[in-house]
Amino acid sequence: MPLAPIQQLVSRFVTAATRRVEQISAPPELLGAEVGSLTPTLLGRSVNRSVISTMNQFMYSAEAWLEDQPLGDLEELGFWLCDTPCTAISTRWPWLQAELLLTGAVAPGRRPLKYSVPVL
Repeated sequence: MPLAPIQQLVSRFVTAATRRVEQISAPPELLGAEVGSLTPTLLGRSVNRSVISTMNQFMYSAEAWLEDQPLGDLEELGFWLCDTPCTAISTRWPWLQAELLLTGAVAPGRRPLKYSVPVL
């Protein structure tokens, strides 16, 4: 999601987050509740070192992806980041962690990778 214009950042974030939440393998009522909890959305600083470390790692991964895919769009980058292993979460994969948090389990046989292009 582009940062500018900054005045609409929160509303664009909610729209982008809604699209991503609706892609999680979970019952529609759970997805609806999750989307409903996106408002109000407030931005602030994190003091949690694990969160900061994870976000920094995603930033480095995104920079590498953008160097390899200079014409790639941000939606594709978002899909790719959902397939980026993350040691700070129990499933190690953002897609699977989202399903686990919303439903309490990950469907048997669920593959961690959804992105169609190989991960670095």
